This record gives sequence, structure tokens and C-alpha cells, in this order.
Amino acid sequence: MSTLISDMFSAWRQECDDRFYALKSNEEELNRLFIEIYGLQDELMPEVEEKNVTVRRADMRREIRSLMSYAVGCMFGRYTIYEDGLFFAGGKWDYNEKIDLIKESAKKKGADSLNHSELYMPWRELYLPCREGILPICDNGCFEDDVVSRLVDFIRKVYGVDTLEENLRFIAGALAPFRGQGGEGRGTVRQGGAEQDAAERSNAERGTVQLDGAGQGGAEQDATEHNGTEHNGAEQGGAERGIRERSASEHNGAEQGRLRQGAVERGIRERSAAEHNGAEQDTAEQGGAEEGGAEQNGAEQNGAEQNGAEHNGAEQDTAEQGGAEQDGATRGAARPRELSKPRDVIRNYFLNFFFRDHCKNYRKRPIYWLFDSGKKNAFKALTYMHRYTSDLLTTLQTDYVHKQQQRYREQLAIVEQAIDTVIGASERVKLIKQYRKIAEQLIEISAFEERVNRLADRRIEIDLNDGVKQNYELFSDVLAKI
Repeated sequence: MSTLISDMFSAWRQECDDRFYALKSNEEELNRLFIEIYGLQDELMPEVEEKNVTVRRADMRREIRSLMSYAVGCMFGRYTIYEDGLFFAGGKWDYNEKIDLIKESAKKKGADSLNHSELYMPWRELYLPCREGILPICDNGCFEDDVVSRLVDFIRKVYGVDTLEENLRFIAGALAPFRGQGGEGRGTVRQGGAEQDAAERSNAERGTVQLDGAGQGGAEQDATEHNGTEHNGAEQGGAERGIRERSASEHNGAEQGRLRQGAVERGIRERSAAEHNGAEQDTAEQGGAEEGGAEQNGAEQNGAEQNGAEHNGAEQDTAEQGGAEQDGATRGAARPRELSKPRDVIRNYFLNFFFRDHCKNYRKRPIYWLFDSGKKNAFKALTYMHRYTSDLLTTLQTDYVHKQQQRYREQLAIVEQAIDTVIGASERVKLIKQYRKIAEQLIEISAFEERVNRLADRRIEIDLNDGVKQNYELFSDVLAKI
């Protein structure tokens, strides 16, 4: 049986409203009693304004972001949909052992007891954490196991196949940047002023999923949560030395390949710049119509471009991101009208906003760390600090950074060939712009790879008792700024 997230949110909103107005009614009744007891009828009124009721109401934007955080937790094994509460928050991580525990938990609960036949599939359909503990985030979707692909798989296995696309549209509608809170966000009341974005654990009988968020009543404060945990199980002698030797060899090969290609790329860039100048002259001669087709911008404000049809009617304010969205975290963010597909909206959120939200919720003590190559978004990847081992950077470099570098080189060759054969001037301008972007990303990821290699050679160990801030600083050269 498939489930709509919109239905789950509607049920949650109704539950929050019922609780809110029940508390408001109780407070007003207490006020009446005390006013009557002390004879204050002429001085006080029993009514309580909604803004003074200290319980939070549902907010679609906040709850969907909380769902994204919970889903990432399931990808890393911090949570699992088959158990309530934390599943792994420190200690020795043994992947096969954890998978056996997840299977056992799924078997104990069973699909029938939850009245949700899609939630617990056969073993091959279980939602399992990633093996390497690394979630790449790329704007071109190069990796099959990137965070967006895993999120889509999460939504499919939790809520069902039949409603997958509709659920993705609903999520994209809540994540897409917009000017204000909108209808879903009005009247939101913070719970005692605390930023606790893990507001609810959904009722199992309704087949909903626990949402993750800011701190779970302070238990998410890292130093107290993971004292006594150990990450020394990663020292496996010769096996790890073999990994490092292999990665060092591949690194040297990649360095040589990059040096060989350097002169070629410089020549290509010089030639593309010359072609670009000529193409710009041709484009100018073709008048504003072609130029507008090649470089659409905010000046095109016809009715079809202005409305929110690109986001299924859910985001009518996506033309602006608001002051809160216009900070350092938005660098490289795609403009709203460019995000016509739900997966693109979700990818844009993970590229530009997820880590910012995570740092805010965890008060700048993130437990999910973001490897970040720089402003060009050449490479980004999330990891979970509780699963960190001394060989994680070697794995990151070998299995992810090197592969991404190679993809950029292949893309440059394809675009270069297209530039040589294209006829239209406006199309040539687009290709040259694409070439420049990829070339800049290749330069950025090459510099990032060198920084990762230096840290990987040091085989840094971390002590969770030192806290997030001190451990995060050890990798400041390759991690996003907090």
C-alpha cells in the first residue's frame, strides 16, 4: 500500500492543531478559575493569544527539511526505519553486523503490524545504510549512489512505488526557495523558543516515518552523546596499507595524466576564448531574439516564466529566495526557474542549503560533515563523524574524487568536439560557457584532491570525546566552513 507524504503531513498538522487548541483551552480555563478565586474579573481576561501558547504547530517547509535530515541519518546508519530512536551513534562500526541487526529488527516488526505493506520489503528491498559512509553531492549526478539517488530510494521504499513521483513533487514544493513562509508556514509557534526541528515521531499504525531534526531534547549534543566511543577498530594492518598503496599509485597516475593534459587544456581554453569573442560578435549581429534565447535572465517576465508552474503550483514565490537564503550558503545555487524537475530541486537543496540547515539545527556542531572543493561545486560529499576511520579520506580520494576528475576530463573532450561541429552562434556561446564551467571545476577539484591527499597520508585519528569543534578543525582544509 503506497502512501502520500501530503496525507501524512495533513494528519500531522491536524494532530498539532488539536494539541495546540487543547492547550490553549486548558490555559484559558485555568485563567478563569484563578480570576474567579482571586476576584480579578475587573482587571484580567481569561483569553490567551495564540502567540503566547508555547507549543509548536506544523510547518510544511520545516517538516520536510526535517524529513531530509532523518533520511540522511538512515543513509549513514544513525537511524533506521526499522527501529525507534538512534541506531548507531559511536563505537565500532561493522557493516555486516549492522545489516544483520537491521534485518532482525525488520523481521520482528513485520509489515502487517504496521499496516503498511511497502515499508518492510524482502531482504533485497530493505533500506540499508551506505557501506563506505560517504554520500557524494554533485550538480551533474555523476554517481549512481549520490545523496539524491539514495533519497529517491528512501522515499520509494518507505512510502511506496505508486506514489513516488507525487511524493517527490511534494518534497520539491516544500524545499524550493520562496519569498516568505506562505500559507503552510503562517502561525507557526516555536516550542519554548527552542529550535527543535525533530518535532514528531509519526504514529506507526498510520505508516508514517519518524522525522529527524535539531537535537532530540539535547541528546544530540555530541560530546555527551558519544563519550567512550572508539574508532580504533579501523587499524587492520596490512589490508589498510594495501589500500593506501593502491590509492597512492592511482594518485600518482592521476597527477601524471593531469600534467600531460594541462598544456592541451590551456590551448583549448585559449582557442575557446578566441572563438567566444567571434561568437559574441556573431550573436550581436543576430539581434536580441537569439541573444535572449541563449542567455535567458530575469528580464523575461512573461506570464509563463513568472508563475510557479515549473514547481507544480506549489511554489509561487520561487523567483526570489528571500533575505535568509542570500548568504554564503547560496553560492552556486541554481535560479528557481531553472529547476523544473523535482530531483533538480532536491539536488539544489543538498548542494546549497542542507549543510547550512544542519549547522543551524545543531548549533554549529555538525555531526554530518561536508567535504567541499570550493565555490564551483566541483565536488561535495557528506560523511558521518561517528563512522569516521583513518582510511576514510583515502577511500574518498580513490573512489570518488579521482572518478569525478576523470568525468570532468571526459566532459571537456565531448564539449570541445561539440564546439568544433556546432553551426549556430547562440548554441556555440552556450557550449563555450559550459566548457568554461567544466574547466573551472576541473581546476578546483584538482586542487582539492591535493589537499585531500595530504590529509590522507597523515591517517588522522579522532577522539569523539574532544567534541565536534576540535575534531572538525583537523580537516578544515577540505571541509566546508561552519
